[in-house]
Amino acid sequence: MAGDKILINMPMDIQFVEGHARIEEVRNQVAVKRGPLVYCIETPDIPEQSGILNMYIGSDFDLKTHYRDDFLGGMTTISADLLVRKDSTHDMDNKIVKPHRDAIRTEFVPCYAWSNRGRAEMTVFLPIMRK
Repeated sequence: MAGDKILINMPMDIQFVEGHARIEEVRNQVAVKRGPLVYCIETPDIPEQSGILNMYIGSDFDLKTHYRDDFLGGMTTISADLLVRKDSTHDMDNKIVKPHRDAIRTEFVPCYAWSNRGRAEMTVFLPIMRK
């Protein structure tokens, strides 16, 4: 049995975990959790020049798990639709306008596996867009 893979299919629900309202850095943001694992997004999984801090997740978006044999020796990722803010936010004082956001499909990876595909930024908490 040496070298054989044993896969255990343990059911684990995906859920949003909200940051505490008294912690300003995560207020109105959520993390994606599956069972005991917290997931993150990394820059290799978003469009180039988008910026990890321009990602938003919708409260009604569908999250799906995928087991990938080809990803870091095999692991479960979570695919999701995110919104990418496209307008410029680089000025010191931006005029308030309705931001333009494009939808993209991307994957969340378990936090323990981040930074295994080269140099990358990551985030666990994402601002949530509620209807």
